[in-house]
Amino acid sequence: MTNINLIQRLQKRFDAQIKDSGYSPNLHSEHSGIMHDSDCNHFGFKQASVLIILFPIRDSLHFFLTKRTEHVEHHKGQISLPGGSREQGETAQQTAIRETYEELGIQISEQSIIGALTPFNIAVSNFRVFPFFACTNGNPQLNPDSREVEKVLTPSIHSLLDDSNFDTEIRQYNKQEYLAPFFNLPEGKIWGATAYILSEFKAILKEIS
Repeated sequence: MTNINLIQRLQKRFDAQIKDSGYSPNLHSEHSGIMHDSDCNHFGFKQASVLIILFPIRDSLHFFLTKRTEHVEHHKGQISLPGGSREQGETAQQTAIRETYEELGIQISEQSIIGALTPFNIAVSNFRVFPFFACTNGNPQLNPDSREVEKVLTPSIHSLLDDSNFDTEIRQYNKQEYLAPFFNLPEGKIWGATAYILSEFKAILKEIS
């Protein structure tokens, strides 16, 4: 499947999801309606957004991950998707676009957003994360913020889809054990909320392949 075909199928699947369910991030209050602080507190979580940016390198599609510095407030040193906390008056989609620009220097237009994944609660840091995915025509020029980003990684969709790179492990939270997914990509180990988000995205990619 060509890069263009994959993007088209992603767009078609998301459009069908909107048609079948009546759901759209442009209409749903949690994704694109302006949420006030009281709305976030009602769920017990602060709001944040992340963005999967698909871009071509030669004949394959890639996406950005960042290795966080030890200076950030949350998830120090972890590998994660670009994103961060919502600011007052922003939609979830606007947060994803702004945070991507602040972290990586990449300006993503709202028209480049293809769709959204399932919001995900991170109990350890008390965030409710709203994942989006977008595409660009070429390899974007980067200007990463050295205070937040130690290293920029560019794994391929092929490595994400390779089942040999995926596994689960036993982790513990509040003295309770649970089975957690992780990816052993060439760029490093991806676990936590990022692994859950990428697991859903991988399932969608397999579904449309």
